[in-house]
Amino acid sequence: GYTIKKRDILLVLKILYDLHNIKQLIEESVQKHYLPQEPSREFLSMIGKTENAIVQDFQTVAQGFRIVIAAIEKLDKEAERDIAELARAA
Repeated sequence: GYTIKKRDILLVLKILYDLHNIKQLIEESVQKHYLPQEPSREFLSMIGKTENAIVQDFQTVAQGFRIVIAAIEKLDKEAERDIAELARAA
């Protein structure tokens, strides 16, 4: 279960990363006049819509991660405090 979820999350992040890089490459290519402007704008618009759709679906997962990360950080601080108390007691 966990490994499948981890793989899926990494896949979504990789897709978003690739879409971002594709957008940058197209924008740079248009600026350098390697690609025509109008068809490139249409393609960039499609990429933007795809990114937005993925991000909207991924927000729930991201919120879950924020909750988990906050809990881990809280436990980490508590452990550091406990270690400091044990060191003082020794």
